[in-house]
Amino acid sequence: MVYKLDVSREEYRDDYAKEKESGELWQIYARNQLVSNLSSILKDAEKYKFTRSEGGNKDTWLSHNAILVTSPRGSGKTVFLRNSKHMWNSSQQGKEECGKLFFLDVIDPTMLMDNDSFANVIIAQIYQAVSGHFNKKSNICSKARDEFHHSLKRLSDSMGKSSEFDGSIGIDKILKYSSGIQVENKFHHFVESAIKVLGCSAIVVLIDDVDMALENAFEVVDEVRRYLGCPYIIPIVSGDLKLYEHMTQVRFDDRAYSNYCRDVELRKDGIQLSSELTTAYLTKVFPSHTRITLFPIENLLSQMEIIESDNREKDSINIMPYSLYREKLFNKFNYLCHNRDSRKEQFTPRSARELTQLVRTIKPSELKDVEQTDTELMSLYIKNKGWAAQQKQGDAFANTESAIALNYDRDKSFNIHRLLAFNIKAQSDLVVYPWASYPVYESQLEALDLLPSRGGKDVKNKHLLDNIFDEKSRILKSMPPLEFLVSDLFISKKVIEGNKSCSVLISGDDLPENVNHPDILISDGESKESEITERKVDVKYSVESVLLDIYTEGELYSTLNNTKRFVLFSRAFELLFYSFVKNESELSYDVVDEIVKKKPFYSIVSFSETKISIDGDNEEIIDELDKGRSSLALFGEIVKWKREYSSKLNKMDSFKLVPIFTYIFNGVFTAINVIKANYSSSKSSKNNTDNYRNEHLSDMVLRFKYNLLNAVLRAGINGEAVYANVLIGAKSETVRDVGEVISRDKTYTRNKARLESEIDRFTKAVDLEKSQRLQEVMMLHDAIEQHPIFSILCSEDGLYAPTLKLGGISKKDSQDETKQALKTLFGSAIDDANHILNDILSNRVKTLSTFRDKLKEVSDVEEIERAIVAAKENLPQGFEQEDSYKVLDERIQNFIKAISGYGNQDAKN
Repeated sequence: MVYKLDVSREEYRDDYAKEKESGELWQIYARNQLVSNLSSILKDAEKYKFTRSEGGNKDTWLSHNAILVTSPRGSGKTVFLRNSKHMWNSSQQGKEECGKLFFLDVIDPTMLMDNDSFANVIIAQIYQAVSGHFNKKSNICSKARDEFHHSLKRLSDSMGKSSEFDGSIGIDKILKYSSGIQVENKFHHFVESAIKVLGCSAIVVLIDDVDMALENAFEVVDEVRRYLGCPYIIPIVSGDLKLYEHMTQVRFDDRAYSNYCRDVELRKDGIQLSSELTTAYLTKVFPSHTRITLFPIENLLSQMEIIESDNREKDSINIMPYSLYREKLFNKFNYLCHNRDSRKEQFTPRSARELTQLVRTIKPSELKDVEQTDTELMSLYIKNKGWAAQQKQGDAFANTESAIALNYDRDKSFNIHRLLAFNIKAQSDLVVYPWASYPVYESQLEALDLLPSRGGKDVKNKHLLDNIFDEKSRILKSMPPLEFLVSDLFISKKVIEGNKSCSVLISGDDLPENVNHPDILISDGESKESEITERKVDVKYSVESVLLDIYTEGELYSTLNNTKRFVLFSRAFELLFYSFVKNESELSYDVVDEIVKKKPFYSIVSFSETKISIDGDNEEIIDELDKGRSSLALFGEIVKWKREYSSKLNKMDSFKLVPIFTYIFNGVFTAINVIKANYSSSKSSKNNTDNYRNEHLSDMVLRFKYNLLNAVLRAGINGEAVYANVLIGAKSETVRDVGEVISRDKTYTRNKARLESEIDRFTKAVDLEKSQRLQEVMMLHDAIEQHPIFSILCSEDGLYAPTLKLGGISKKDSQDETKQALKTLFGSAIDDANHILNDILSNRVKTLSTFRDKLKEVSDVEEIERAIVAAKENLPQGFEQEDSYKVLDERIQNFIKAISGYGNQDAKN
């Protein structure tokens, strides 16, 4: 069976059952059950009519024949009810019993006024139907007219309210009560006289949305029981059975027990009694065999077709299967996100109403594959934003809102906090987003508790988190753990930065005029394409310095003299995202410089910059790193990278990349929190493992890189991906070796192999559209892999060199560092220098003047003097500017100064 949804049909038209098997009536099985029930009840009504006409038998009977059409809200109950007459008339039974059922118009109890009685509304409906029949046919005998009006008069007299009896006394009051008691009999006579006029055997009363009329719901159901139990009446009632149960339960609860009752056992008995009464009551009013449950929409979608008329061509229609329509929706608004985990069950209508509204909001013709203008695209995105807000789908709403903001942000400025999908604080504004429901504080606290000692005793992550959120805070969607400070995960500010250096040429046209950094070389040369002279800027930079500027943060509001640069990754992510969403001409040195100099956007300290992050006396610590050079170098490398990948990246509109980058963002920062927890645990004495024993910043960057690349692959795979983090517990030596990563960590390599396999499969199957999209995922993967935030790492033959040791400098490391520094400074005379420092001079000698005096004393010995001279001659010019000299402590620096100045005073004398 193929079900059809015609979006070109007028919205108000819901007469889907006129044409049998047209496909526009979706509830085929419910229709068959309805026809069967009506046929059965009709036979009972005819037998009852025959019995009443026999020998003047005027006994009345009650039947429990109410048909309940039940299903959750929005599943099409109203449409089904409105089409019930057409369903009956078009059925075989309806044709055979033509005219024997008279259908009244649908009654909506929500339209009742405050003092309206539902029974009166039913009677009025029957009266109007009969009056209309009188007006149409003039050949109706006056006896039938009189009988009908007399029965109506007697019924109306018997249905007076108790308040109408006030003032009556004696026989008058008794007569009125007597009349009221006989209301059942009078109603039977009234309906009987009506069906004689109408020429039918039974009247079908259609009652819709009873469960929506909360104040009148029980009254309506109870009057169905009392008055519509007449065998001549067939009530068809729609509503959600769960709501009926709830409202009936509330009614009986009020009468079965009191919450103020002190007798606990009595209250328990009352609760049980109320529950039993509710079940028994609804079973009586709506018998099981007359309950019709509509199919849920998800059972129909697989065979659903959407029909849309082509406005450009008369009588031309386009038909699209719903599965294809939904796939086009995903591809339009979740670009490169193919896996179910990355799609978050979006565009999954839960009811027929939601399906109809979705297809009318975004029609199939609007999802065409041809290139669309910005106006057309933004119109679609705004519609999707409205749909997501209605459905309270936080992921879709945040992504669409961010895409719209990014599309309108056409200048060179950029701030990732302006994009709702990445701004956890903006999402928590319940004034703007009152429907936000994700418990952010609970989830962030759970992530923080994963870190040993919540990051360390000297950091104040919990205090900072409490200043941002509380237990009542809610956000639009699931967000990854914030970047908490981990006291063990840092690089000492005393670390030797080394001498790994690179350089990058930047075109003078790309560089702002006000940038004039020391040590940059400006050269002029002729362009290969033309004879025009181009201005080039050669920027030399230290690899270690750039790594520190991207991946660490040392400027913290502290209560002690902070000597740590904490390792954080969200600055790198912002640089990466910025590189993708801006064209080469839109890239700006000022933006790169701003990103490098401000705090990492997703770090806990960026949300509480004036709050104390580390314990001790209040002091704002300024990092001494010169970030200007790094910003310039990074800008140059990003421009160079963008130029290299421009042919591939230009196919990807910037705003379309928001969904996949939010998926990557969630995945990679969730993994990073686990990695931080494992690293911190490995440093504790109880959990001392070798996996992170020799960890360097470069190793952490590689872990970040592989998890990021794995998230790209996981999002892009059409089938099932491997849902696991990468290298969260691998040894540092494994992380540095590409071959070891491939052989030992199966998550990343399997996902990559699956994506490559899918590309090959769809290419062979000539499914070029899917093959192209998967190839774009791989292009994105390759471009990220070569991005400057990763390519800056030094590697040779698949082996990365460890750079910048993590943690403080231990005594042994400090001694090794001192030895290495002295060897660098004294060269071949290192043994002479060590002999003087360790064997000749006392450890108590510290000041410069004392070193000079002692050297003069011991120089009387010829061998010692020769060693002093050799050490002096090997010292390089300007040694005080050397990094190896700067890392030495004050005592050894004074020793070197004394050696360099040896004999100078004697020469002057």
